[in-house]
Amino acid sequence: MQANQVNQQNPVSTPGIRPGTSPKNRAKKIAELTQLAQTLDPYKGPTKQESKILKKYGITDYADPFLLTNQVLLLLEDAIENSSYGG
Repeated sequence: MQANQVNQQNPVSTPGIRPGTSPKNRAKKIAELTQLAQTLDPYKGPTKQESKILKKYGITDYADPFLLTNQVLLLLEDAIENSSYGG
């Protein structure tokens, strides 16, 4: 690294959960993702409401049920971790 470069760390960011988000908003997003994880049937495909939520978090491909489930669970896990560390 050059002497004039500054080492800056970028905060880990989860789609829909930005650093500096209020605890109330983080809790709302965690609740939304928890509900989605509990109700989504990846083999039938998402409902219109579930599709809207998925799209909000950047998930638009529903063809692979395994991948869809993993993406939702990873979003939820990241949201909880960000909340635990003050996001």
